[in-house]
Amino acid sequence: MGGQVTRIAWRPFSVPFVVPFATATGSWAVREGFVVELETADGFIGVGEASPLPGVTLSEVRNGLADYASAAVSLDVEEVWFGATTAPACPTAAFGVELAVASAAADRRGWPLHRFLGSVRTRSVPVNGLIDATGIDAAVEKARSLMGQGHHTVKMKVGGAADADIARIRAVRDVIGPAIALRIDANGGWDEGTAAEVLAAAARSGVSLCEQPVPPGSEAPDAFARLTSAGVPLAADESCRSVIAMRPFVDKEAISAVVVKPMLTGLREGAAMLELARDSGIEAIVTTTFDVGVGVLGAMHLAATLPDPLPACGLATLDLLTHPLVTGAPSVAGGFVDLPGGAGLGVSLDQVALDRFATGPWTEVRA
Repeated sequence: MGGQVTRIAWRPFSVPFVVPFATATGSWAVREGFVVELETADGFIGVGEASPLPGVTLSEVRNGLADYASAAVSLDVEEVWFGATTAPACPTAAFGVELAVASAAADRRGWPLHRFLGSVRTRSVPVNGLIDATGIDAAVEKARSLMGQGHHTVKMKVGGAADADIARIRAVRDVIGPAIALRIDANGGWDEGTAAEVLAAAARSGVSLCEQPVPPGSEAPDAFARLTSAGVPLAADESCRSVIAMRPFVDKEAISAVVVKPMLTGLREGAAMLELARDSGIEAIVTTTFDVGVGVLGAMHLAATLPDPLPACGLATLDLLTHPLVTGAPSVAGGFVDLPGGAGLGVSLDQVALDRFATGPWTEVRA
């Protein structure tokens, strides 16, 4: 009975960005979501985060957390992880509870979370620097800053007008030189014709990867397959939130990589997507969704399970927020992040900061 889940609780928060962050789909000023806390009968604590993107409401996540918590409480924590409960229809709620479950289970074994998820090595994870969808001068300035920080891979948000995107790509390439990898991310902001035009120019600028050139939908796998002729390897992001959604892209050989955002897939489904990528011979890149420290650490541990050579992952996002809501979050240095030592997630909730940024009280389900 020691591993019995005796309590699952969640609390809403709203943390401002340091400065608004722009993408092809809009600008971000605050990050809202829930922190999740799980307790076992023998005193182990697991933490999770459930922070939706636009299109999923806080109410949907709250309801998903309540359903999952009610199904999981009173069960053994490893029984929950290995499938005794059914995850909610909301993958963000699933991630919140699954991360809390997995971090508690890992802590009980005395393992870091990445070992519990399948990696036996403590390791550094390479990360990419990030340039948002700002004007050309701001993009150049940010590129110089990222070079100074030692990043070996830079990703830039695109997805606007073709001429403007091409000019920004060329300007950033001129600044960073040929030795630094340059990726672009359109967030589905182009139609197929615009995507073909920009990708042809991006190929001449040595862009190593383009994420989600066209919108998700039933036509996306065929559009991706046609766009492979433009000369830039493609990665599916918004189009792939599950193994089922990923398979048509794999079957059509339409992608060179898949971007896995565990906040949007769930932790277990994200791990299954990494397995499919490995079996299919395509690269998997683990990325946050501008989460606070709990979600970012969960993504870091999942990224640590990737096979060598590890790709640069989208994990260097905590500095975009005014506070990570955790203590002990690792910092990025020289284009890498070192996973924290110790068992479980490796960080703790900062209760003082949570009180500051919380937008409501704890809600809990007890055994």
